[in-house]
Amino acid sequence: LELDDLRHYEPGDDVRDVDWKASARTGAVLMRRHVAERKQELLVVVDTGIEMRARAAGGDAKADLAVLATGFLGQVAVQAGDLVGLLAGDGAGRVRAPMRHHRAHLELLLRQLERRLATSGAPADVVGLLDEARRVTRRRSLIVVVTDEGPFTDAHAESVRRLRLRHDVLWLTIRDSELTDDALAGADLVDITGSSRLPALLREDRELAVS
Repeated sequence: LELDDLRHYEPGDDVRDVDWKASARTGAVLMRRHVAERKQELLVVVDTGIEMRARAAGGDAKADLAVLATGFLGQVAVQAGDLVGLLAGDGAGRVRAPMRHHRAHLELLLRQLERRLATSGAPADVVGLLDEARRVTRRRSLIVVVTDEGPFTDAHAESVRRLRLRHDVLWLTIRDSELTDDALAGADLVDITGSSRLPALLREDRELAVS
């Protein structure tokens, strides 16, 4: 319970709720009025697989957009007094940040996410992330999944179904870049997972683009 305000004593009130200090100052018997403290829990689940080191639609780095989305959601939650936590990872492992509601905690959480995205070289493991989120999140929470435009398999669907039995789930997809995007004009593109190169000369050839 959280203290809301004070009110005058009424017959039948529980004497344990008397605020004796305030009563002594005012000369009247004042009662503490409480309200239930309700905090929403927000868990941001971020895919840090190697695919997230590629470019998104529009030319921005997917990793930068993932950090930006996490920061925006976290800031909204912190301003509302809600709790924010992080679960991020890939096929090589995961990192967690506990539920807190301080701005300093959000800044540390974002730095932790940036480091993970910058150093990861493993493939994605979104199903593993979802299953761990279900194991470690006991209270009903809002869970936001941030991932790239990868395949959504039956295993993904089953993990989301289990997660939704207790939690609210939002899915944020960061789209892949388009090969013909003007923002990438003149640049050679490299497949982040296979290191194969597509020269700009071939990509911008009109006949090749039509075919």
